[in-house]
Amino acid sequence: MSRRGHTWRELVRRLPVAGLPFGLCGTRFSVEEVKDWRQRELTAGRPSGMEDFYRAHSLCWSCRSRGYNPTPVDTAGNLPLFEECEACRGTGAAVNPTDDNDVPSPS
Repeated sequence: MSRRGHTWRELVRRLPVAGLPFGLCGTRFSVEEVKDWRQRELTAGRPSGMEDFYRAHSLCWSCRSRGYNPTPVDTAGNLPLFEECEACRGTGAAVNPTDDNDVPSPS
């Protein structure tokens, strides 16, 4: 029987940021950097939500820049299995920064 999906470790090793220090959801941004950006945007009168941050930095909003859907789709023994994000094809980056990546976001 073939399994559906990959382990978290298999998916994370394929990300472009593999081996780099992690910040917000696999990006290299710290929480403080995100807060500072959001405050600057708010002060300037521009949209400053989290989705705006992801889009401004070419990060995939659908998977929150993880590169995979965080909801397990199957198991292998006691290990949960995940699928790559359809919107970014597992990169964690927006395929087209101006694209809305119209794939349902994880709940």
